[in-house]
Amino acid sequence: QLLDVVRGAGFAVQSPGYDLRADETDISNVMSQLKERGQSGKFVAINAGSAWPSKRWDPSHFATVIDQLFERGIQSVMIGTSAQADRDAADQVIAACKTSPIDMLGQTSVTELIALLSLASAHLAGDTGSLHIANALGIPLVAMYSITKPHRTGPYGKLEFCHYDPYHLNN
Repeated sequence: QLLDVVRGAGFAVQSPGYDLRADETDISNVMSQLKERGQSGKFVAINAGSAWPSKRWDPSHFATVIDQLFERGIQSVMIGTSAQADRDAADQVIAACKTSPIDMLGQTSVTELIALLSLASAHLAGDTGSLHIANALGIPLVAMYSITKPHRTGPYGKLEFCHYDPYHLNN
């Protein structure tokens, strides 16, 4: 949005260059943590949490995706902070799943989260910070928006990968 303001003032502006990279030590630590939890092969990082409960997508929708990925041989790794709100959101998703995702909530520092996302095949999240980190890393993503509008807070340059439906909130 801010780049559009500068463009509107008549200046030529290129797309932002993030230059975000995961640290090799963090990658190694995260790989060890994932291996300890039984992760092998491709995985999708999933963040069902958000600071605002009204921004969370319905847990059953996340669970459906997790189960369908599992049927295709792709594991899911739940990520998020150690905050109780994130824990509650993840627990609701996990309870709705037929197959259990790997639970990494609260198990990574910010730099380890960057490493974990850099290892993921894709990222599925609502309107939350990990979505923007994945975008900065160039990781394929799907963003599930419920109350906030993607054109205002969505991942830069990836609005076509945002789904907006204010009628399927996690109430």
